[in-house]
Amino acid sequence: KKAVEPAPQPATQPASNATQIRENAKRPSDDMIIDALTMHFRVHESKVIEWLLEMDLNAASEKMAANF
Repeated sequence: KKAVEPAPQPATQPASNATQIRENAKRPSDDMIIDALTMHFRVHESKVIEWLLEMDLNAASEKMAANF
């Protein structure tokens, strides 16, 4: 018997980051986080990135865990 191959499917457009987040309940993209902080604090993106790089995420995680 000859194997039946599935019919080709039409190409689909990849979903935007915002759509993917809603559909998959994942975290916002890096750009979305930077944009939100930029708008909130009214600073340049480079300043937000500088702040993020200076963060001690291990200490923040330990502090949060201690509160629970």
